[in-house]
Amino acid sequence: MFLVAPSLLSAQEADETTPTVTTTVSGIGVDLPPVNGLNFVVSSSSQYDDAIGWSSEFSPLLSFRFNRHLSLDTGLPVYLAVNAQQIKGTKAAPQYVDTTAHGVIGDTGVSGHFDADGSWLNYSFTASGAFPTGNSTYNLSAKTETYAINNHFEHSIAMFTPDIEIGQGNSSSLSGAAVRKAYVAVGPLAFFQAGTTVDLPHTMSLDLEAFEDLPIGNQNVYGTIKTKKGKTKTTLEGTGVAEDNGFNATFSCQPNPHLGLTAFYNRSLRQYDNTTGFSLTYTVRAPKTATTK
Repeated sequence: MFLVAPSLLSAQEADETTPTVTTTVSGIGVDLPPVNGLNFVVSSSSQYDDAIGWSSEFSPLLSFRFNRHLSLDTGLPVYLAVNAQQIKGTKAAPQYVDTTAHGVIGDTGVSGHFDADGSWLNYSFTASGAFPTGNSTYNLSAKTETYAINNHFEHSIAMFTPDIEIGQGNSSSLSGAAVRKAYVAVGPLAFFQAGTTVDLPHTMSLDLEAFEDLPIGNQNVYGTIKTKKGKTKTTLEGTGVAEDNGFNATFSCQPNPHLGLTAFYNRSLRQYDNTTGFSLTYTVRAPKTATTK
């Protein structure tokens, strides 16, 4: 499968004060362990969306941590199966045909992270960018270079870690959502999130968040959204706004330092959509002792 130099594969002790970094590959959050140097992470995710049905993706991700404060990562999602609608017929009389694609890629993502742990408040800053390498026929690309910046604040109180996120960018795919949406909205966007992580026994945790994606300008929307009556609406290359808000629930566990298991649920109040799924993450280099957030 993957060949990596043996010197990069050995597990190592991590500084206890080094935080775990969370990065996003195509809307799916991936935790990067606190190990300095080069690392390689493989993530596989499957989800069911009310708007388009089942989809699954495989995401290799390469990261490099300079020290406890700075790290970089890059990833390219590969969609093993994804549903979409294609336009047939003419512009005057378009026909939308359901289709399933296999083995198509999404936009290449790059992220930089800065982490600062304080005695009372922890802060993380993430700057992300994406390049239009994705297959636009199946709405897997923003069709242009995109960016997002995100500020994350958290404070631990016993088993609870409340958090707040405030960010801004020009793509819904980089807004920090817990799931891959059935559309890509490109245009000025502000996003907010507030909630808490609950530490559970045996390296398990439950993350509960409320989110708001707020357009602050016109959006180009590629993909499918749901209407209030429960019907899907194809908005291929349509221009408009794409506000979204709702709730995320994520259950995570770590059977060993290399393997992570996640189950997630997203409820969009604005677009009347439900998304549920699960993901598996394997990390080549991991601390000898599993760490949780």
